[in-house]
Amino acid sequence: MLGTELHPDYQKEKDRLDYTKEIIDQILGATEQNKDQYKGNIKDAFVELDWVDSSLSYINILTNTKFLEMNERDYRHLKRIEKKPYFARIDFQLADESKSDTF
Repeated sequence: MLGTELHPDYQKEKDRLDYTKEIIDQILGATEQNKDQYKGNIKDAFVELDWVDSSLSYINILTNTKFLEMNERDYRHLKRIEKKPYFARIDFQLADESKSDTF
């Protein structure tokens, strides 16, 4: 058994890591679905585009394009950290106190 596994909070931290990985997987799945939805919305807005009065379709295109950009950025970020979502745990304890704060 490794020394880290002997720490009294090991199981709690392991459970939190497992939970974090599960949330990342769920968000990645939802992000992939949203990408297709935004692309479909943009395509529909172009089909319905009225070149005389295009304000609603134009706003729809801009809004969905912005959401698609944000979606792509967040997806790339989560894919990058997917294999290493947990960085550190820090316990702060003042010299004159017995209680510590965990971050």
